[in-house]
Amino acid sequence: MKRSTVLAVAVVALSLAAGLSGCAPVGGLDVFDREQVASDELPANGTENVVAAVEQESTRLLWQKGDTTFYAAKGTGDSEDSTCLMIFEGDVGASGCSTGLPLMVRFNGMPNYMLSDTPVAGDDWTKVADYLFVESGRAEND
Repeated sequence: MKRSTVLAVAVVALSLAAGLSGCAPVGGLDVFDREQVASDELPANGTENVVAAVEQESTRLLWQKGDTTFYAAKGTGDSEDSTCLMIFEGDVGASGCSTGLPLMVRFNGMPNYMLSDTPVAGDDWTKVADYLFVESGRAEND
């Protein structure tokens, strides 16, 4: 089954990235202050366990690069009271959730991506969208 195979191969690293900033309360990103629009909705056939881990009404599109989309969302179930970063290539996805930010997710051979509510200092990370950073030197070739 495509979904389970890709998920088994996907590397999802969740980290509190010590030293980058203090932990932010859940839902502290102002993207959650606006109403959800159609582009914020997750892929209709998205990886089931990734989609189930978040409140569907809370998903917000952060960035899109080709067929890859990046979302922030509020967690549910085991991830309740968490903020989540979700990455989808088409309808196959991975996510990481944390009760504090920043958090990092790596998926399917991509570089590390970080969701952070504060600016990230230093040369290790490059901002690609509001709240979303990619690990410098590991960015994918365009």
